[in-house]
Amino acid sequence: MQKSVLIILLACCYSNLFAQDAKQMDARMAYYMDRLSYWHEHADATIGGVDSLENNNDLFIEYLERTVIQRDTGIFYPYQEAIKNGLNVTTSPDSILRIYAWDRKDDPDREHMENIAAYMTYYNVRYTDLASLEKKGAPGFFFDFIVPIHTKEGNIYLAVYHGTHSLRVEGIRAYGLVDHKLAKIPFFKDETGFYSDLAYDYEPDSASAKVLLHFNEKQDKLYIPRIKDGNFAGKFVVYTFDGNKFTYDKNAR
Repeated sequence: MQKSVLIILLACCYSNLFAQDAKQMDARMAYYMDRLSYWHEHADATIGGVDSLENNNDLFIEYLERTVIQRDTGIFYPYQEAIKNGLNVTTSPDSILRIYAWDRKDDPDREHMENIAAYMTYYNVRYTDLASLEKKGAPGFFFDFIVPIHTKEGNIYLAVYHGTHSLRVEGIRAYGLVDHKLAKIPFFKDETGFYSDLAYDYEPDSASAKVLLHFNEKQDKLYIPRIKDGNFAGKFVVYTFDGNKFTYDKNAR
């Protein structure tokens, strides 16, 4: 009986320390996001402001990669204070993949997004800069939601994103684990071949436009909007899931 009580007390203490540790990390990340906004506003007026902005981004990345993501909470804790201050956090329903995104605010003409992914492997939680999986100079984005798709080879994670450059850009990327490392997976097929990324751009009706691409309720059909002359034409291209990939289906509705 005494042993059982001791185990329960130790578990409660560990749980409290676990939550406290996560709250401290949330507060620290919120601080970095707050300073990011401060130095963005004062970069031109303050001597060394631009350097401070870059330094803040570098410190935040280091803290995120070496401290936050090294703990299990890095992939499922909500971090609400950091989100309030501008951090975009998107997590798959099974808590296997999480993407942290934020505007570095170091480009006065456009968004300059940083995208760091945390993902659970058989061994531990790891991270990667998503820019390392793209062509040099490819832009980063805000992520809206992640849909896990089960296949015979394992789960594929479809990450839906958006960003604003000269036009609003929206798209979907397929990620998976290859040899315990995050990789882009060719998961969309049409008449021209296989792709790991589907994207389009258009003139939105408003600055708060919702992502146009979507799934059906069963998540076995993917609807990509048709864009004509820079505008949404009101119709969709449909990709259907065949158990291994999403394939363009001209007859699907």
